[in-house]
Amino acid sequence: MKTGGLTVGGRSRSDWLYCDNPTGLLWKKGGGYEAADASTTADTARKTAGADRELILYISRHSVSDVRFGVTKLNKELFFSDFLAYLHLGVPITGEAYQKLPKGPAPRSMKLVLSSLEAQDALSIKHVLHHGKWQHRPIALREPKLDQFTAAELKIVDQVIAVCRPLTASAISERSHGFIGWQVVEIGDTIPYGLVLLGSRTPTEAEREYGYSLEAEGQEALAS
Repeated sequence: MKTGGLTVGGRSRSDWLYCDNPTGLLWKKGGGYEAADASTTADTARKTAGADRELILYISRHSVSDVRFGVTKLNKELFFSDFLAYLHLGVPITGEAYQKLPKGPAPRSMKLVLSSLEAQDALSIKHVLHHGKWQHRPIALREPKLDQFTAAELKIVDQVIAVCRPLTASAISERSHGFIGWQVVEIGDTIPYGLVLLGSRTPTEAEREYGYSLEAEGQEALAS
């Protein structure tokens, strides 16, 4: 399954997204994403340091009815949103650095940001016993400021929330382990955004031939 409509250097960016896609989630072909134009990319690149805070509030506000929502699930939804935005729009939404943890990727500054939001009375953490386990539910106490986000970015976030809603935190964590970026780095290391462009499907014969031609050109260049 591939998503369509995005082109990079004359080649559809959907070439890099398959059923084993970076989030472990399946996206319908023709999902409606639009390639970012120059102005959109520039605006996104100028994100303020508070983008992660506002996105946390946005996801928390839209997850009030999700009984499975907690900090673990929030971590993964932020990760999926940022990495899918990088894949489809060319830049992440928050630019946050994500580290590999045993239960999947998580923002490096998550604890600090949550503590800051609590201190500002913008968010509270409700501790709930859910199916025998303690769940730490972020509760947004104010509306998020959305002026720094584009419509394309929020569409990605909304779809991530919708796809993750019926899943448990454990199920989402397991899916995040299917992302090659999580697999190739060590525990505690930062996951490079660029790894979202990699896939694990078998290359076509034409792609193999093109690769061999590049190898031959490289050898000739080194020999000269």
